Amino acid sequence: MRKENTCCPLVSIVVITYNSMPYIIETLNSIKAQTYKNIELIVSDDCSPTDNTVESVKEWIKQNKERFVKAELITTPYNTGISSNCNRGCRIAEGEWLKVLGGDDILKPTYVEDIVNYCYKTGCDIACSDIELFGEGASAMVDFWNVSIDKLRNLQDASSQNKALLQANFVPAASLIYKRRIWNQIGGYDEECKLLEDYPFNINVTSLGYHIGFLDKKLVMYREDSKSVRYNPDYLYTIRNFAEKYIYKVNSDAFDGPTVTTIILANNNKDTIARTIESALWQIGNFKHKIAVIENVSSDNIRMIIEEMVSKDPDRIVFVKDSFEEYCTNIDSQYISILYGNEAYEDNQDLYGRVISIHVDILAFPYKLIPENSDDMYQKNIRTYRFYTNTRKTYSIINELQTQLNNASESLLRKDREIESQNSHIQGLLIQNQELEARVMYYVKRNKFYRKLLFVTCVLFSICISLLIYVYLL
Repeated sequence: MRKENTCCPLVSIVVITYNSMPYIIETLNSIKAQTYKNIELIVSDDCSPTDNTVESVKEWIKQNKERFVKAELITTPYNTGISSNCNRGCRIAEGEWLKVLGGDDILKPTYVEDIVNYCYKTGCDIACSDIELFGEGASAMVDFWNVSIDKLRNLQDASSQNKALLQANFVPAASLIYKRRIWNQIGGYDEECKLLEDYPFNINVTSLGYHIGFLDKKLVMYREDSKSVRYNPDYLYTIRNFAEKYIYKVNSDAFDGPTVTTIILANNNKDTIARTIESALWQIGNFKHKIAVIENVSSDNIRMIIEEMVSKDPDRIVFVKDSFEEYCTNIDSQYISILYGNEAYEDNQDLYGRVISIHVDILAFPYKLIPENSDDMYQKNIRTYRFYTNTRKTYSIINELQTQLNNASESLLRKDREIESQNSHIQGLLIQNQELEARVMYYVKRNKFYRKLLFVTCVLFSICISLLIYVYLL
């Protein structure tokens, strides 16, 4: 039964989960501990396949449902993505206020009370608070969120917020709360942006004239770790689809600029080539950006990886296998960017701040070496630009780089052959060692036999002597 009044309206907290077992109980306990009492709890699980999230939530709700106006778990038979998961929870929520929370984040005890009071005092229909970062990846995000919070402090109207949101998403989703009628008015979260629920929502809200209020107090703990959706390979394509729908097409004048081609000099490093191509794909919101992957590999497995990546966007990417010179001399782009197969464009959050550049700054990022066997997407190993103008004059530079890459590959192949030769020699020594061990064991066994024979002979001889002495004495 709903419990609403003017001073204590019903707040619906929608917790979205997907394989959230390590953290979900901590999240739910933080909601239970709220000083604000009039709360409805909805947990929406997006078909968690590999852990006991659903079972754990069911048991927790069974034990704690009396704390809430209503506590309910909803599930789906198949995975639909974050935006759809949010919408499922919001549809059945009955509160005047909606608050969506990730299944690994934590509300501080006074979050709901403080932010609802703030909204009524200021007249805001949507607001957020400062957040506290924690988790294994928190340190890498501190600078980004410091800049974001400064924007929230300084942008005083919906128009300026909307304009700034076209450059960067500075609103912390973990602390956002809004009136249900806003969700109804914009039609919920955009399900075309499968893994990016908050950014399109914030743009839509501010475009309708709603100013997002900011309570300058750390009321939510936001977890940042390797399980974040940001590390999901499909996240890159969600970002691209979002950018094309909300930024590039809406602000097409911003891309009436030079044409650009990124040339990727592939190599034999299977651990990094896919990431290199993905980093270029991330930048293709500029419709005049082309990507050419130049073959320089000796492995069919790596060719398969490249061809799979190319197939994801064949209109923008080409795999140049045997016409490198012809391809480069016929490029009509005004700018060329070069990446080796173990490098990538920088992929930090400042990407959003560059995507509406009138010039080619969208592509001219510093880039970094991708550390092998590393999950740290934010490691700062910054290198210099390698960005060229006047394409026709840069072919010799590209050719020189290709030659260097070929020489490096040949050097690696020679080293591989040397290692194989050494391995063969070592294998031969091992075989000789095994043969020697067999011979030693043979002689050891034969030696044991002769020792036993000598012992028996000595015993028999002693017996014979004893008998002869006995006979002689008789």
